[in-house]
Amino acid sequence: MEVPSRQVAVAKIERILARELGTIHKDWGGRIPVALIYPNTYYLGMSNLGLHAIYSLLNRYPDFVCERVFYDSFGLSLESARELMEFPVVAFSFSFEEDYQRAVEMLRLARIPPYAEERDETYPLLIAGGVAVTANPEPLAPFFDAFALGEGEALIPPLVELLRWSLGESRDALLHQLAALPGIYVPRFYGVEYGDEGLITSINAQPGIPYPVHRQCARNLEAFPIASVIFTPDTAFGDMYLMEVERGCGRGCRFCLAGHIFRPFRARSVPTLLALAREGLMHRRRVGLVGSAVFDHPQLENLLAGLEAMGARVSISSLRLDALTDDLLGVLKASRSRTVTPA
Repeated sequence: MEVPSRQVAVAKIERILARELGTIHKDWGGRIPVALIYPNTYYLGMSNLGLHAIYSLLNRYPDFVCERVFYDSFGLSLESARELMEFPVVAFSFSFEEDYQRAVEMLRLARIPPYAEERDETYPLLIAGGVAVTANPEPLAPFFDAFALGEGEALIPPLVELLRWSLGESRDALLHQLAALPGIYVPRFYGVEYGDEGLITSINAQPGIPYPVHRQCARNLEAFPIASVIFTPDTAFGDMYLMEVERGCGRGCRFCLAGHIFRPFRARSVPTLLALAREGLMHRRRVGLVGSAVFDHPQLENLLAGLEAMGARVSISSLRLDALTDDLLGVLKASRSRTVTPA
């Protein structure tokens, strides 16, 4: 990656922010700063509803400030143009394995040793999460201090509480406390052995370290309404307000990663979703319904009818042909949906 001067990088960030609506700016005084990194382009990262969710969840805490960093923001945070070394906590969100190399490149650019064993308390605490590492964190195990496995709504509250009181302790003491949290995997406390074909043959945890590490799941989605936080035309869904309708899937297709690691199937209520849509329609006329099995929502027809009554134009992330009915097609047509993605 060719890195421009700081002046050029800051000018690019200013142009990005000028086109955003909903950016969260916080003063750093008395707060714990967290750099939330999506190791790919701004265009792709801001298309990811999960990134919006983590950004919003962390910034809900008055004593935390979360700022975004992307591969093409050249190691600077968008909100304050600070470098990664200025953050005590650096959190990567991985959606795709192809982003692993970019993450290492970003660490080198920030003058942060990529290998965890080479870092002490003078460097930020590096945490990784997201669907890719929840499925398999081992390829990145040498590089990160800890992995958050599962859903952010369940992982963030205890993690925030621990960081609030223990961030200033020695790295080893902090990692021992992190390893005790549900869903947090700290690689240095586990011995992983591989066979001839590169498959894991055994995993051994140090004394006092919990094993296995269980993926965390948010049981009550009603407490965590997830929708677009920042609006920008510089993304794949720039004309749309995205909101998560449901999560997980009960079908268990073997080829589907999301259908396995986001189990069980959970649907948000129609009143909650319509309240979210009402807020989103103040910014965008098109509402995007996000989920791994949107057409499995038990009250989808009622939801679509409510959105139609609001005057919303509706897009659906994907639909199953075996769940498609004439009534649902009629509602989609009435909402002026032009395309659908069948599966």
